Amino acid sequence: AAIGVLAAREPPMAAVSRVAPWETEAKLDDATLRIELAESRLRIELAQARLATGTLRGSAELNATARPLSLSLQAGLSDGALAGGISGLPIDLTGGLAEGQTSLTARGRSPAALLATLGGMVRLSVRQGVLDGIDLKSLRDTLAAQGGSADAAQAEQLRQALTAGPLAGGTSRFDRLDLAANIRLGVVTLEQGTIAASAASGDLSGTVDLPGGQVDLALKLHPALAGMPELTERLSGPAGRVRRRPDFSGLTRWLLDRPASP
Repeated sequence: AAIGVLAAREPPMAAVSRVAPWETEAKLDDATLRIELAESRLRIELAQARLATGTLRGSAELNATARPLSLSLQAGLSDGALAGGISGLPIDLTGGLAEGQTSLTARGRSPAALLATLGGMVRLSVRQGVLDGIDLKSLRDTLAAQGGSADAAQAEQLRQALTAGPLAGGTSRFDRLDLAANIRLGVVTLEQGTIAASAASGDLSGTVDLPGGQVDLALKLHPALAGMPELTERLSGPAGRVRRRPDFSGLTRWLLDRPASP
């Protein structure tokens, strides 16, 4: 909010340009913070800070001489303990030890303009983590219990059981999750999204349109069962009202084409 006020009016900008160069250092709760203001540029460097069990480093710069105003941010996190949901999506990351890097830039004189010009990259790796909103073990066990071939009615019963059970909620522990995303004009595109767990693996792809407030993601699940086809869980809709829509087309074809057990 303070940045928005600073950027929206020319007089404060002119006043900033007349301030003599200034810098300082401070240590706050195991954090070493350096702040420098010179020639209408505000730069903040975080040499190191403790974040729960992890370490955070980074820097940010606001350049008031640029037309329009520009912001940049670089940050890195190592061994950070995650707690609570981080995305607000129906399937969310709620725990684990994280390492990540981000580099972001934006230009504009309003929050909307900054969001619409946002660009950069985000990389995140989480080990020994927890997903909320899906039960991968129950998914695998429910599919394993389906023996032999199935007719259309039986395939529909299985679909309903999956929708009301493991795909309706619960939690899942995983060994590792890796995400890599590029951002251009405020649109986040997942270039890599993999999940490794004992009950199933997964691949996440899609986009999040930050200025438009739209989510369009697909999680392809590969249950740890020989010959089992993938299931796709789609997450799409306006931010705050994202809906999940499972796609059972591959599973249904597999069940109907499967030979009957002797």
